[in-house]
Amino acid sequence: MLTRTLIAWELTGEAISLAYINLVVAIPMIFASLLGGAITDRVERRQLVIVGQSLIVANEVFILALLIAGRLEFWHMLCTAFVAGCVFPFIMPARMAITMKVVGPQRLQSAMAFQSGAMNLNRVMGPAVMGIIIAQSSFITAYALAAILYGCAVLCMFGIEKSRSSEPGGEKKPLLADIAHGFSYMRQNRPVLICLLFGLLPMFLAMPFQNILVMLAEQAWQAGESGVGILMATGGVGGVLGQSGS
Repeated sequence: MLTRTLIAWELTGEAISLAYINLVVAIPMIFASLLGGAITDRVERRQLVIVGQSLIVANEVFILALLIAGRLEFWHMLCTAFVAGCVFPFIMPARMAITMKVVGPQRLQSAMAFQSGAMNLNRVMGPAVMGIIIAQSSFITAYALAAILYGCAVLCMFGIEKSRSSEPGGEKKPLLADIAHGFSYMRQNRPVLICLLFGLLPMFLAMPFQNILVMLAEQAWQAGESGVGILMATGGVGGVLGQSGS
């Protein structure tokens, strides 16, 4: 997120471009999320995650190749961001379902806490490290590192057993019926609906805040890429503290 936003600012110098680069991620995530859970119940989950993460790797390598060739343009960033926004809604429910099968229902709560803690730790370390790398080296180095890390994530998935929701040949509801059942479940379970609504708040509040940080660091504070990384990492520290407090 940090590197993509910084490149968008570098290519255009316009604040509106920061909104566009995140909007093309958010819109497909909203609509693809309606299909993500239903598709996860119909396919082998490990393979779904591997394919999705491989598409993310291809995305990163594509941008890296354009950076090396000096041919990267803003519309390339928009296209790859759109692809990422379409892929993540399929990866996330599949990963959560795999987690439950790997650890079992008795240890699920602890596993989810560890997973959430690891994600918040990444929110601290990732932006800070990438900001320093970009400032001391280049965007090429940052994207090369991102591609390597995504590649490692793909390889790690091969060490996990295959995972399906039910045995082959089991009765399946139609896809649209499954999606409608999800909406019905949310209406009937108010706590779930409230949690989902609160989950949307970071998308509307945190993402614009991060975009503004990029612009302020450049125009108001002259902090550079490393300064943006540290500012974003500070927000991650708040996430870690909040997780610890809960």
